[in-house]
Amino acid sequence: MGTTVGPAELFSLLSRLLPEPLLLVTASGEVVDSNTASRELLGLQASALHGRSLTELTEEAPERVSGFLRICARSTDPLPGGFTLKSPSGSRVRRGCHGARLGMRGEDREPLVFVRFSNEVGGSAAFGLLGQKVDELTREVSRRREVEQALRASEARLRRIVDSNIVGVFFWKLTGEVTYANDDFLQLVGYRREDLESGRLNWRRLTPPEYTMSDQAHVELLIHTGRHPPYEKEYLHADGHRVPVLVASATFLDNAEEGVAFAIDLTARKRAEEHLRLLVDASTALAASLHFAETMDRLLHVLVPRFADWCGVFVRDEDGLPRLLTTHHIDSARTRLVSAALEKHLPSLDARHGVGTVLRTGRSELLSPMTDELLESVARSREHLELLREGAPSAGVALPLLSGSQVMGALLLVHLDSRRLYEPQDLLVAEEVARRASIALVNARLFETAETERHRAEEASRLKDDFLSTVSHELRTPLTSMLGWLQLLRKGTLSPEKHKRALEVIERNTRHQAQLVGDLLDVSRILTGKLRLEVEAVMLPGVVGAAIDTVRPAAEARGVHLRSRLDANVGPVRGDATRLQQVVWNLVQNAVKFTPAGGQVEVLLQHRDAQAVITVADTGEGIAPDFLPHLFERFRQADSSTTRKHGGLGLGLSLVKHLVEMHGGSVEAHSAGLGRGATFIVRLPLLKSVGEAPGGPGAGDFQEEFRLPDLSGRNLLRRKDEADT
Repeated sequence: MGTTVGPAELFSLLSRLLPEPLLLVTASGEVVDSNTASRELLGLQASALHGRSLTELTEEAPERVSGFLRICARSTDPLPGGFTLKSPSGSRVRRGCHGARLGMRGEDREPLVFVRFSNEVGGSAAFGLLGQKVDELTREVSRRREVEQALRASEARLRRIVDSNIVGVFFWKLTGEVTYANDDFLQLVGYRREDLESGRLNWRRLTPPEYTMSDQAHVELLIHTGRHPPYEKEYLHADGHRVPVLVASATFLDNAEEGVAFAIDLTARKRAEEHLRLLVDASTALAASLHFAETMDRLLHVLVPRFADWCGVFVRDEDGLPRLLTTHHIDSARTRLVSAALEKHLPSLDARHGVGTVLRTGRSELLSPMTDELLESVARSREHLELLREGAPSAGVALPLLSGSQVMGALLLVHLDSRRLYEPQDLLVAEEVARRASIALVNARLFETAETERHRAEEASRLKDDFLSTVSHELRTPLTSMLGWLQLLRKGTLSPEKHKRALEVIERNTRHQAQLVGDLLDVSRILTGKLRLEVEAVMLPGVVGAAIDTVRPAAEARGVHLRSRLDANVGPVRGDATRLQQVVWNLVQNAVKFTPAGGQVEVLLQHRDAQAVITVADTGEGIAPDFLPHLFERFRQADSSTTRKHGGLGLGLSLVKHLVEMHGGSVEAHSAGLGRGATFIVRLPLLKSVGEAPGGPGAGDFQEEFRLPDLSGRNLLRRKDEADT
């Protein structure tokens, strides 16, 4: 679309091109504009000349001047003429002229006449050349106008692209100066527009040193080709951190020393890539071991410092309370200090924020930023708050470790750098890490359970083998002795003294065998629930005294001092006298057996808090601390080898515990360690009154009923295993 050049603008251009006196007047004769030559010719300034009528400046009659202008206003073809011009000094000068219409003015379309004065009357050919020049000039001005408008439109489009802030855009010089930048680029590098306008922004100073050679190679490519392909680099942000960017540049067509560059922020993409690498490394760490504490420690070393400056893992103990499992700090020297502080100030399940809330609700919590108000809501005491403030956390994420809907623990991630905060997308990544850690925790617990069961099975198998070996040994040894003496008796060659000794050995070993078999039968009855108590009111002083008297000969034979202090006023208990005597006998016999010559065994019977308390204390071999928890288990012996110093099947204390519990009591053992003796304490509830007999309330609590199966209609086979029984 063409552009029309106005007569005033065209006259201005002609005034600069032509040296002759020129006037621009209306068809009615008013002077609108003039050039310097015409003002010198007429001796008037522009202010005095413009607005006057041409008839005032000539000697000719006004009708003649008006007629000349009317004819000129009708055509752009030059019309020759001449006028005698007057000057303020009174001088008169005759000049030829040519006039032609130059254009229209205003809404009323008033013609404007271009008048060129010369020294001659006529000159139409010269004025014709001038008219041709005017037409050419008009066309050139129109063309330039169109080019300028196109350039302005192109510049507006470019400005729209730049100011849209879709990407960072800046204009640069090879010297490093940034002459213009849009808001997106300024935000990218952390500078203000005032910094740009003051000349502080320099793309070379924004570039870290390690990118200098790469930048120089791309600058050389710019110089030779006018552009370079996009490449990745980093800019230094105003606050010091680095911003990954993708940069592409091109030089201006008219100036290879300057150009435009586009910069795209790659922070989000780099963060996503790092998050993916983090998840891969986290999965590798979680799969490295089936031991949860070790696995979590590996995981924390992956997360610090890539995703946090400090991490902690909390688990719930048997009571459901939080316990610190492991922690890791970016400053390894502070890890132990942080752990100690956390163990001293464990999270509260009633806290409004943090680990305690996550353990209670099972939902993640984004703690970003960590304000002082938030720290106050987490702190359990003033000391705890001061420690939290001293740690200066800037942001955190607390995440649950779940097994289905059960909260097993929590993972806490913390930033200590105020420039680093956790965003919602970081929370998604953290939740995925916690989900994978939860799976590892479940797997670890399943593995630990399987390992425990395996160890139990192996231990049970070992105990069975040890027990069978012990039983074989305990049965075979007295049988061998009995068989030897029986063979000697059958020969009839023994003297009366040896004959008597043989009978004593056989009787003693027979009793020992009977005791072993009795213990085995008792254990069998316990396992099958067939052990029965003959419940009655039992006076303990007599029962305890009888058990002591039974063991006393063995104590004297071993040189062990057996002493007793029995409170005769201890009231009766409800129970089986025989089984209670068996309990005391087992405890006293064990004490004597494990007390060396010269040692002491003391038996006490006391009344304490509506209970009868039987205490058996010795100065013997004592019990190892690691064996003490297993002391009352069946078939357990501190020394189960066949070369041990003391015999037995390891059933006595197991029977003691079960029998005491059947009587509604309890038994416990204490020892300061090997060589420091042992103490066994039995507690039994006393009867409230002597009249509370076996058939009274609660008697059934102490009996385990044994019912024969109904054998009606069945054929029975009687078998005799031994002819002597």
